[in-house]
Amino acid sequence: MKINRKIQGPSYSFKDANILVIGGSGAGKSSLINLFYVWSQKWKPADFMHAQGKVLIKTKYLNGEGDSETGAENQAQSQTKKATNYKFRLKDHKKRIIYSLNLLDTPGLGDTKGLRQDDENLKIILNAGIDIKTLNAIFIVMNGSDPRISGRSKYLASKLRGIIPNRLVDNLFILLTNVSLKPNFEIQKLLDYPITQKKIYFLDNSIFSLKPEDFESHKLKVERSFKSSTEALSDLLHEISGCVPKSTEIFLTVSQAREKLHTRTIKYLDYQKNASQEGKGPGRSLFNIFSNSQNQDNSKTYQNDIKDLIIEIQMHCSKFNYLYEIEASLEVTNEEIAATTSDFSRSLDDKDALKLDQLKEVKASFIKLRNVLAEVTQTSKF
Repeated sequence: MKINRKIQGPSYSFKDANILVIGGSGAGKSSLINLFYVWSQKWKPADFMHAQGKVLIKTKYLNGEGDSETGAENQAQSQTKKATNYKFRLKDHKKRIIYSLNLLDTPGLGDTKGLRQDDENLKIILNAGIDIKTLNAIFIVMNGSDPRISGRSKYLASKLRGIIPNRLVDNLFILLTNVSLKPNFEIQKLLDYPITQKKIYFLDNSIFSLKPEDFESHKLKVERSFKSSTEALSDLLHEISGCVPKSTEIFLTVSQAREKLHTRTIKYLDYQKNASQEGKGPGRSLFNIFSNSQNQDNSKTYQNDIKDLIIEIQMHCSKFNYLYEIEASLEVTNEEIAATTSDFSRSLDDKDALKLDQLKEVKASFIKLRNVLAEVTQTSKF
């Protein structure tokens, strides 16, 4: 008797992937998530041309399922105002893997609302990391088309370095957008992490910024770009599947340590201000001021308090290289001041004048903070 057997191909394996997506404003985090999604939905370049489908996050030319992104017209401003989970399945036919993706989109750093907004965004990112419990990967998304390493790039790198501990480096991936082969700068020189080349990926995700009516005239370019991008995503997910998932409890430790560093530094500034008002000599090390005080009984409590403050600030500052983070913030503030006053052919209008005053105020606070941290970190350890 002849038996008919149904021929089946190799079975699929199943993989979970919890991924935290962070980076600068306008770097392409939302476009990256959309790229994963349209791949999972088996979109073709023609689907972009007719703009019939919906993506996860609204773009300038495509409707979105969710409403977490606002101001799609303004790419200089962070498109994401809160941390948002996007969950869906993606079947990679070539590698025979079905991924259950959980992509956590976060607010961009370097927002046009100013550096103080970034402090709030950092808290959102850290809390999002804590809430996700376990991570398979962290994506740092950066614009690979930037012409050089600017003050803003250094600032962004310093902020990322301040919230991602070395314990998570094995699960760290760098995604450079708007490039297909090689970026304009060396990413290893910018990010102080031991990252191998296989953890760096190039993506040309400009497909989301192209007008639907322009797709036909750029058809071949779009098809090549979409194919190379999905192939890069396939390799990326395969690499992630080999990573050991990590607990995100460390983000709670980082969050608490950064908050302590902030409060201790403010307290130190208060001591410094009081010392200056009491005529004990502005600009001198506080510990030297009180340890050399004529009234040793009165200065004993101050000595102990300041000693404890210095030790705590030194400890937390060394963890995050916080002094470099402040110096980078000061550099990008100087760049913004220069940009605001660059056109000497016209007088500043009220809006620019207000912005300039605010920038100068921010600059003054960063200088004060930098000087305190430099003083404290150079003080001999006890």
